[in-house]
Order: sequence, then C-alpha cells, then structure tokens
Amino acid sequence: MPVLERTAGNIRYQVTGNAGPALLLSHGFGATSAMFAGNVPALADTHRVVTWDLRGHGGSEYPADPDSYSSANALADMGALLAELGVDGAVLGGHSLGGYLSLQFTLAFPERVTGLVLIDTGPGFRNDAARDEWNRQAHRTAARLTERGLAGLGGSPASGQRRAASANASWAASSAMSMSPKTRTRTATARPYSARNTRSMSAALAPGMLSPRPGPGTGAPRWAAW
Repeated sequence: MPVLERTAGNIRYQVTGNAGPALLLSHGFGATSAMFAGNVPALADTHRVVTWDLRGHGGSEYPADPDSYSSANALADMGALLAELGVDGAVLGGHSLGGYLSLQFTLAFPERVTGLVLIDTGPGFRNDAARDEWNRQAHRTAARLTERGLAGLGGSPASGQRRAASANASWAASSAMSMSPKTRTRTATARPYSARNTRSMSAALAPGMLSPRPGPGTGAPRWAAW
C-alpha cells in the first residue's frame, strides 16, 4: 500500500479503479480498510475508490503521542489524502467512527464533499451516562489487549492482525477514544458532542443512505439502500 507522509504519523492507503468520481471510504474503530474488501471491486467499476487505515490501525503508524489521535488530525489526514490524489471533491463513505469523521469533514469542508454514505454510525451520545459507559468499555478493551495481546480481540489470529499491530493494539484502543464520537473530549481540537452538533450534522445528511447487510447464506456484506 502507498504511504502518505504525515507529521502526526504516516498513513497507508489504496486506490482502486480510475473511472468516475472519487469515493473515500473510512473504516470503524478497531477495524482496517480491509473491511471494505468485499465491496471495492464492484464500486471500482464506476468510482475511483480510496481506502485507508486510520492512524493507530492496520498498516498506518502508531505514534506514542496521544495527541496524534485527535479528530482534527484525522480530518486533516482525509484532506491531505484527497489533495495528494488531486481530488477536489469526493463522495465520503464511513462505518461507525469512519462515518462520524465523514460527517465532521462534510461540516468543515462542504465544498469538498459531493456525497455522503453513512454505515452504522451517528454523531454521538446525548446521554452523559451512556457516553461514560462507552469510555469505560473502551478502557476495559485496552486493559484486555494489554494483558492478552491480539487474543483479547477475539476471533482468529489472522483477523486480529488485520485489525491492529500487536505491539500497539492496547495503545490504539485507549488513544483512539480521543477522536471517538462517543467520547466527551476537553482537547482544544475537538468540540464536545451537543444537540447543536446533531442538528448541524443532520442538515448535512443526504436523503439516501447505504448500509451493509449479510449476503444470502454467506455472512458477507452487500450494499442495501435506505
């Protein structure tokens, strides 16, 4: 995979297809760009598909500085990646955390977004107790990874290797909370979740959304329009 050099930590990405408009796909927390492997071939028939590993995930770097994992840095990575590829406007698609980042990017740079696809995502929690429980869950995951390594992720070792590098899995789990939509952050680079954010994000949504559903008898995702 090509490398995009970034001050906060280099990013790995892949471009598939040359025809049609650009489509930037961003994966969820704890996953990698490999989650879109079953969809890319079909999408590449009509789009220039760009997939990437968020910092602290997959083949991208795992910096020791927690500030490297801010949402501001992730949005800057998305913008720099599009600029590197000479893309002025792109359709953004994202799952979970990747969808939240796509929402943020749309609000910050609407002139650079030609469409928005959200997959099992949202702008965060209104309820403080629910948000706090998410934070506790993320800390428990980090502790489990520290104790058990990739085995703490569950599933096969191969799937774990696709999701995180073993030496840094626990660090990624705890640090990535700083850019999660489910976390209230006090950093200067990201706003806390609020009802006002929800209204502005809702205004940015396209009327149609896509969500992956299992294919018949296979468990493999397919795209379904809503």
